[in-house]
Amino acid sequence: MIIRAAEPDDAPAICDIWNPLIRDTTVTFTNEVRESQEISTLIKVRLGVFFIAENDGQAVFLLNILLFVVGLIFFIERTFD
Repeated sequence: MIIRAAEPDDAPAICDIWNPLIRDTTVTFTNEVRESQEISTLIKVRLGVFFIAENDGQAVFLLNILLFVVGLIFFIERTFD
């Protein structure tokens, strides 16, 4: 397994990983299901923010550093208001 920066071509795999989490759980900091084209654009604009773990050439895990940090800051601000 390798962890690498996501590329625009990874957008469909990222959607496959991320959208069920957005739609079916409360573990994400968003409730908006993402389209592949939107993810591809985000990867291009936010270089170094999206990472995937790849196993035998298939994306199996997604890490979005920016959303985690922003969500954590939002949570902390609301917790100590």
